[in-house]
Amino acid sequence: MNLIDRLFKKKNTDIPGIVAHEVGKLFSTQGVRYRVAGDYFSPYVADANCLTLFGTVGEVFFPIDYIASRIAGGKFILKKYADDSVVWDNALFNTLIDRPNCLYSFQRMIYMHFVYKLATGNSYIKCVVPEAFIGIKTPIYKRCRNYWVLPPDNVNIMLKNYIPLFGNAEKSDIIDYYYLQYGLNTQEKILPDFIFHDQDGNADFKSHDFLKSQSVLCSVKMAIDNLIPVYKARNAIFVKRGAIGLLVSAKRDDAGPIAMTPEEKTDLIKEYTHTYGVGDDQFPLSISQTPVDFIRTSMSIQELQPFEETLNDAIMIASAFGIPSVLVPRKDQSTFSNQKTAEKTVYTSKVIPAANRFCAELTKMLGFDKDGYYIEADFSHVDCLQEGQKEKEEVSKIVSERAMSEFMNGIITLNDYRARIGESKVDIPLFDKILYEMVPEEIELVKTIVDINKKESNNGKGTENAAAEDKSK
Repeated sequence: MNLIDRLFKKKNTDIPGIVAHEVGKLFSTQGVRYRVAGDYFSPYVADANCLTLFGTVGEVFFPIDYIASRIAGGKFILKKYADDSVVWDNALFNTLIDRPNCLYSFQRMIYMHFVYKLATGNSYIKCVVPEAFIGIKTPIYKRCRNYWVLPPDNVNIMLKNYIPLFGNAEKSDIIDYYYLQYGLNTQEKILPDFIFHDQDGNADFKSHDFLKSQSVLCSVKMAIDNLIPVYKARNAIFVKRGAIGLLVSAKRDDAGPIAMTPEEKTDLIKEYTHTYGVGDDQFPLSISQTPVDFIRTSMSIQELQPFEETLNDAIMIASAFGIPSVLVPRKDQSTFSNQKTAEKTVYTSKVIPAANRFCAELTKMLGFDKDGYYIEADFSHVDCLQEGQKEKEEVSKIVSERAMSEFMNGIITLNDYRARIGESKVDIPLFDKILYEMVPEEIELVKTIVDINKKESNNGKGTENAAAEDKSK
């Protein structure tokens, strides 16, 4: 059995009691349900196969690692709902960001989480709460001491006997517990309130695993199935497996071709094997006493064109994850003029939305929202987004200046101005008046506020320029 066969064939002996004729059937042991895989890769069967693909096939590894590593590269911060200000002194959140458990950092935890989710469709974060704190009705982040990303292929969701699926129900009314099995003799039942199950949803409610999502790799199964034979074919050619051609006798007489005798075949093989070649004691040219012809029976790598096939499959797999084709590594082109634009597109369409969704759900799961906080992922430090940020600030400046001009001309109120620049309404009567409705004292107060704001935003003009501007008024 070659390397590819060993990687992508699933052994039925991995599950005790399974025999060959039961392939494809559902099987249950120790309360955990399995479906026995066949001889070839099938992402519909087990998460472990998808993880094997991620770890062994570059075309699958690339888009998953591309997205997961960029999400993990974000800066995760805690903010207040009231004014969106950053909270720097929350010790429990700082502990989570610094070291969620004893083995890896928060960045590594985020990377593992999204690798599992993108590869298998599911990821589970376990919140480890001491037994003494389980029944206390306080946010989980105040009780939790460690956070672990669980291997999704070892997690099963065990449902209640009666499920009020489309009724008025809590999570614990539907899920009895999460069953974690790792190794041969280690099992754990985890209460549903302490598992953050991140997945995109599953429309197939008829499946017993309807609470789990399908892997994105399922949508490109044909492309993956194409990749494996191509790799096998290339491997076969590189290691010269099988005959690349035939040596036939070139002797002829009036009756036609004359076959080689067994002795001639033996001598020819010995000469070819021991006498001729590229070794120090071998001759580079072959001189045969027996006239022979060579008939080629196999194709070369160039004729099979496997590289074009693998590139097309790689583009299709990357596209399933939202990665543009120009970012897919290839041999013929190493740089692209529009790579920065493509990378920016990935950030705005995939990375940032996925990170925001994760932060919103993690905020509710851990209970930060109950104390008026929310978690946010900041990507303002990313190079490809700097240009867009500059454009955004220029547009914001133009909008602000135009709105202020309209206010100074008596067209809008101060609250209208605040709404234009994205600020909330102020419940002060002065802010609901246009300039011509204000008394002189109010006008002077507004001019003072506007003048102060202008000086604060000057930042590089200096006091002399600011004074010159004041004198010109």
